[in-house]
Amino acid sequence: MRAKWTDTLAELLSELLPEFQLIKRLHRGELYQISRGIRLQDQLPVVIKQLSADLSPQEESEAQRLLQHEFELLQSLDIEGVIRPISQQLFVPGSGTNATKSEGISASSSSSSPLPNSATGSDNNRASPSDQADSSDQSKPSDSGLYTLFSDHGGICLRELIQQKRYHWHQWLPVAIQLSKILAQIHNIQIIHKQISPDNLLLNPDSNQVEVIDFTQATRLSREQIHWQNSQLKSAILPYIAPEQTGRINRS
Repeated sequence: MRAKWTDTLAELLSELLPEFQLIKRLHRGELYQISRGIRLQDQLPVVIKQLSADLSPQEESEAQRLLQHEFELLQSLDIEGVIRPISQQLFVPGSGTNATKSEGISASSSSSSPLPNSATGSDNNRASPSDQADSSDQSKPSDSGLYTLFSDHGGICLRELIQQKRYHWHQWLPVAIQLSKILAQIHNIQIIHKQISPDNLLLNPDSNQVEVIDFTQATRLSREQIHWQNSQLKSAILPYIAPEQTGRINRS
């Protein structure tokens, strides 16, 4: 039974993402799934962020809007330590081609054309590109085919590193200093991330480089005015939210 499922899964992955060798699923959330892979054109290690399967039409529409918003915002940033997208693509079912929305770093190998107007605008554990594919840890890609491509810099989310207890307290100090400088640059251009947590911060253990990811909820605002009952405030993020997100300040 598992062999049959593996063959079916491989066919689905090959059909929806024919330009990549998918290695491992890194995260599966309510709206998105994130996978590690290799772009076959140039053997570039990449991370693929795409819509989760089995979303309702309303959820899919919202997830697509946020994914497009994140891509457009990140394309406008040039801050060391902030993740940059390579491209965002929309797979056209049955055509065998991808419509490339834009290129952030390097060209994609897919057959491309401008996206239709309707397509304009976490928790991201990483493993080494040499990891073997684990088909049991992958999942069916979203039928919508919309995904964003990022370069894989080998970062590991801080939550995993904290759980592994790989660092002593004094080793975290340069990480904290580096992170504070990155966030200061983000805030200086009037961008509020709104989801700063150990799940959305990556650290490369070899280079000690920090990377801030997941800008789906980020906004360009000088003042944040959020109602306390905002449905987008998830319980997991509550220990990390800024005072501006509680609804207890900026009431006037």
